[in-house]
Amino acid sequence: MSGDAEVKGKGAAKAEPVARAVLEWAAMGLVLFAFGAYVGFDIHQSRQAVEAQERSRLEHGTGIVEKNLAPRFEATVNALDAIRAEVPELRARADGLRRMDQRMQVLVSSMSGVRSFLLVDREGRIVASNLKELVGQDMHEGERYRTIRARPDPSLVFVSPPFTTPLGNWAIAMGRAVVDEKGGFDGYVLAVIDPAYFALLLESTRYATDMSASMVHGDGTVIYRIPDPKGIVGMNLAEPPDTAFARHVRSGRLVSSYTTVLKTTGKESLVVLRTIRPTIGATDSFLVAALGRETDAMFAPWRKEARERSLILGIVALAAVVGLFIHQKRRTAVSALRAAQEADRRSLEEAQRKSEALRESEASFRAMAESAPIGIFRADGSGSNVYLNRAASEILGQKPEDRRGRAWHEDVHPEDRERVFREWREAVAERRVHSTEHRLVRPDGEVVLMQIHAAPIRGEEPGSSGFVGVMIDVTRQREADKQLALGARLAAMGTLVSGVSHEINNPLAAVISGQALALEILAGLGKVLEGDGAIDRRREASRLGEARESLEDAQECGRRIERIVKDMARFASPNSQRERTSLRSVVAEAKRGIPAETWQTITLQVDDEGAPDILASRGLLHQLVVSLISNAAKATPNGERDTVLVRIGPGSPGMARLDVTDNGVGIPYEMREKIFDFFYTTRPTGEGRGLGLGLALCRSIAMSHGGTLTVESEVGLGSTFRVEIPAAPPLG
Repeated sequence: MSGDAEVKGKGAAKAEPVARAVLEWAAMGLVLFAFGAYVGFDIHQSRQAVEAQERSRLEHGTGIVEKNLAPRFEATVNALDAIRAEVPELRARADGLRRMDQRMQVLVSSMSGVRSFLLVDREGRIVASNLKELVGQDMHEGERYRTIRARPDPSLVFVSPPFTTPLGNWAIAMGRAVVDEKGGFDGYVLAVIDPAYFALLLESTRYATDMSASMVHGDGTVIYRIPDPKGIVGMNLAEPPDTAFARHVRSGRLVSSYTTVLKTTGKESLVVLRTIRPTIGATDSFLVAALGRETDAMFAPWRKEARERSLILGIVALAAVVGLFIHQKRRTAVSALRAAQEADRRSLEEAQRKSEALRESEASFRAMAESAPIGIFRADGSGSNVYLNRAASEILGQKPEDRRGRAWHEDVHPEDRERVFREWREAVAERRVHSTEHRLVRPDGEVVLMQIHAAPIRGEEPGSSGFVGVMIDVTRQREADKQLALGARLAAMGTLVSGVSHEINNPLAAVISGQALALEILAGLGKVLEGDGAIDRRREASRLGEARESLEDAQECGRRIERIVKDMARFASPNSQRERTSLRSVVAEAKRGIPAETWQTITLQVDDEGAPDILASRGLLHQLVVSLISNAAKATPNGERDTVLVRIGPGSPGMARLDVTDNGVGIPYEMREKIFDFFYTTRPTGEGRGLGLGLALCRSIAMSHGGTLTVESEVGLGSTFRVEIPAAPPLG
């Protein structure tokens, strides 16, 4: 019986350490699982916060579009009402329709984005318009005529579906019915609006390169989109019925947001749509402003942060596993040593060897912790430090022995102390991971920004027996982020100031020196006239000529400064009076305006293939052509004379085309869109650098005419800049 009891006792003694080790591993597994779950939950919450922030910014952007379009719609409707109110009086006058044409011309010139006004009589004939070529056309077969005639409500604003104009681009129209004394249909007034009405406003809402901004008619047709790489304008978004646009319209909400794969690009994006209606009177349709961001670009910073947090989690988990392994190994060795001493004192030497191995193992762990690049610490349940590695001591600015037994929260910045200590107490009470970022005051008074991630160590009794965690000094990282943002802003400001000052200082210096020379000559002439001696009239006439030339040079430099200021102002209002002209005559005038120094580097060849006439501002197109030819000359390698080819001909359907081709150095692929950015230039300061407005202004001029400016280039083989302008309607 005694033998059986001894065997059972030994078996129980062996089973107890195993059960305890299994329990410790299970406890540590739960701790690591809880830590990992918290990190995962926090990463998930961060993702949701990013999405919520982007959704809020997109909703704010569509709100800005609605807020700015409202007064434009109101002005257009007011103009229609003003024209309609004058119809009875002008019809009664012999020259009434001619006055109406003039009235419409004044309105179009004062309203951005409105292409034309029309007055249509009850039979569907255009009787008045700012575009004379439209007067007399029959509109009774048109959809707008049938729609308004079927419902001649004078209080209703008719918003037409998008249609293709005779110039080959998309437009919409807003109309008001004209009724007779009995309330019957008596015609209508119409304002034709092109996409430039929305261009600048939609562009201003884009704060990231991956963003898209669109204006869509209520029937689903895309009126305008930035960017439009695949010819999305004109696409119908109402089909299939599961598109974001179709779902928004069915919902009846003012604002909707969806994360979906866009029909237009095939990429997953977060899209916010807002329904926009004119605020004056009821309408028969509406517009929808849509802003979207590609989710890949939107979540890129979040993915980087998630990887960093996962790395920290892995380091903590590795430290915990290694620590528990060493701890259990040490406990097993001690137990074995005691058993060996009690069983046989002759095993003392072996036991001593095992003890030494255990100490070496513990030293290895401490060496690993001391060599870690991040601070590792352990604190008891009250928050007092139990262990600090070398990195943690350096961050805190104190030696480990000075910190041992000292509560870590005593060094927290007074303004952060209450919040951080409250979070610590809650983490201890709930036995969960404590993660925070706060300021810490070192003994020398320096304030550093800390990130703390601490996991609880479960004890045998309820509650936490302490925490083990890591600390990271993120002071320099945050400061670097601020400096980077500040540097970017200062660089942009420096570019603007440098460009403007360089462009204006040279002609300004010429104005000052020319005036000074003229004053000096006139002063000398005055002294001669006051003297008594004979006057050398030929010599004084020559000096008067010098003074006149100096003043004329100063006047020309003053005009150059005036042109620079006007060039910058054209970005705000690139529209001007249009007239029927041809690209052939514009190029002929531009040749006379090319600077003399440009002719020293190039030979100009013009190929005319017979382009259609256009409606354009000759002055603006003259500036565009001169700028493109000058840029082609600057692309010519130094010391070589090159041929610049200007080719005129028909372009895309309904467009006139002008190509400017050089055989210069070419443009790298990644720079082909940057060259059209405001203030972008590849020329260093002091080497002919201008404002960086040339190509940006050229594209602005082309877009203001309803056209485009694009570039095709190959490094080492030259470049071709292509301008396409809508053709003018046929005469007669």
